[in-house]
Amino acid sequence: MVEKSQQKQKLLQELVGKDQGKNQINLLPKKIADPINKNLQNRYQGLIEQEELDGLNVWESNEIIKQLDAEKPISKIDVDRMVVDNPTQKIIGILPSNNLNLSAESPSLGSIIVSPIPVALLTLVSGVILLQKKDTIAQFFFDKDGIVEQIMEKLGLAKPKVSETAIFLHNRTLENAKLLAKSAQAVDKNKFSKHEFLLFAKIKFCLQYNQGEYEGLDHSIQLFKSAVKAQKSYVIISQIESMCQGIKQKEFYDYVNRKLQKFDDSETFNEQINEKLTEILPKIKTEEGKNKLQTYAEEIAHLSEDICSLQLFSWFNQQQLTEFSVLKSIIEIIESLDETDVINLKALTCLVMVHYDNFEALGQMIGVTGKKSSPDTYARMIQYIALEERHKKSYGQFEQLINVMRQWYPLYQGIKGIRDEYPEKDYRKPKDFLQEIPGIELYHKYRNYLTDQKTGHIYIDFGEETESEIEDN
Repeated sequence: MVEKSQQKQKLLQELVGKDQGKNQINLLPKKIADPINKNLQNRYQGLIEQEELDGLNVWESNEIIKQLDAEKPISKIDVDRMVVDNPTQKIIGILPSNNLNLSAESPSLGSIIVSPIPVALLTLVSGVILLQKKDTIAQFFFDKDGIVEQIMEKLGLAKPKVSETAIFLHNRTLENAKLLAKSAQAVDKNKFSKHEFLLFAKIKFCLQYNQGEYEGLDHSIQLFKSAVKAQKSYVIISQIESMCQGIKQKEFYDYVNRKLQKFDDSETFNEQINEKLTEILPKIKTEEGKNKLQTYAEEIAHLSEDICSLQLFSWFNQQQLTEFSVLKSIIEIIESLDETDVINLKALTCLVMVHYDNFEALGQMIGVTGKKSSPDTYARMIQYIALEERHKKSYGQFEQLINVMRQWYPLYQGIKGIRDEYPEKDYRKPKDFLQEIPGIELYHKYRNYLTDQKTGHIYIDFGEETESEIEDN
């Protein structure tokens, strides 16, 4: 036995090397599998067939030593059928870092190899891989068409699928909604979310649908705008008349005034004015005179687009300058408003009260009488006029956005209707049924912006008809 123990100790030293200073076998990481396997091949050269020897490693060598200890002849050892005790011993080249003292009882090679380090490493690696793959594994087993669902279907226990017709209609409508949502997002601007612009949009909605404090004011505001237009044109035309006093210019001015007295319709009126202008222009000597006369004709044509503006201009032209002065004063008030003033209705009401005589005269011109003739009414009117002047162009872009969303809304209703017809508790829904409807975020954005949080009143129309509340998809 002593002889065999010495042989095993010698074999172990030859396999993994020895630290001469400490008389210990030093199992450092650099003592990896390749040199060990080479020593093993040299050891068993001639005892084991070459093909088996080429695949021999330290773990199998451990089993060979155990069988030699049991006094089993080398010729009886079958390497192909050899069973390694622990599967972790298959990790070739990973050796423990603790040292083995040869002065103690010499252990077998198997006791050297087995260590918690490779086992822990294997567990850690396996855990990381499992975490990375857990979603894929979960989908494989538990997805709508996963293994579990397929088994349930075979057993007749699975929920029914959504019909192919419904899926086709749903996905087709979803694609159309996606295109419209993309168009709407292209038109959407950050300025549409500003407080001042949203205030203007709310007032515009109330005037359009004759609601709240703006009930009955739309017509009066249009007359007010016509009066403002007439006043501005009158200023321009009066300046031209005073600057250009040539015989032919005066002839043109008189002709225009006569036609204003017999005004029938814009088209006929403009044809007559253009004919006279064509006749007079060649007779004007200076280019400046010609340009001024053309500007005069353009202002008259601009006025003729609005009969009310044209009538008021004719009235001013007949020396009715009291009304002109009233309008001039009110326009100056509107033009003096800054951003803080225009959103503060109380401040505007106070301003109207200071100049109330002028606003009462304005009411007579534009038909604001009775209970409607009040500081609050005029404050709302000048607020709207001022906001429109600031946001007229932007509101045109906003209307484009709303028009696209009105086309989108019936598609949204259709998609939602199909989804509601197949509730998830009763049916296996495909993935497309679970995705967010394109455009829904934009819809809710402006619906929330233009809803009074206290009263719940909505100041925007997406074509929702009589629906009072739209559920989130």
